[in-house]
Amino acid sequence: MPLAALDESHRVMYIGSFSKVMYPGLRLGYLIAPPQLADKLTLLRTLSTRQPPMNDQRVMADFIAEGHFQPHIRKMRKVSRARRDALLTAWRTHLSHIGEMPEVSSGLQVTVRLTSAEQEQLLVAHALAANIEITPLSSLWLPHATGDDNHYGLILGFAGISENDIVTAVRRLKAIWPSEEQMIAARQRGRPTCRGKA
Repeated sequence: MPLAALDESHRVMYIGSFSKVMYPGLRLGYLIAPPQLADKLTLLRTLSTRQPPMNDQRVMADFIAEGHFQPHIRKMRKVSRARRDALLTAWRTHLSHIGEMPEVSSGLQVTVRLTSAEQEQLLVAHALAANIEITPLSSLWLPHATGDDNHYGLILGFAGISENDIVTAVRRLKAIWPSEEQMIAARQRGRPTCRGKA
């Protein structure tokens, strides 16, 4: 049951974006809110941006009204699933010693947890040197956040990359990141290592 159906105070709002399901350059989002908030939210929108992308909004509205949106979503789910599977297979074949990649049932990215800030920084730096963009998990944590102390890891997006490019990138990472033997030796010495630039 949707959360809004349980909301007797009419305070639930749903915010989303078309950027991920269409294309990032669209930069078009939406907000579904209770009717009594519509006027205030419209005023807030007017004050924040006086010239919204009217043409983009009209085209997107027509795209939905003409019945193209749902078939597009079904198609993109298949594409994303294939890319996810390519990443999972390639990672588990070549880089499972770096960290365990969890099963991904939804979403457009996956996080591989690491054990230390030093390891995270080193792996991300070597990936960027090879023109492979990886977001460090620690960059998304608030300073002095409480709770889970292990906030180091690699955020790997797969939705906007072809299956072949995913496999190629993983193989390039295998060439520049430490081997399983190097990882074991590094843990024994108390510090991570990398092979060098590809």
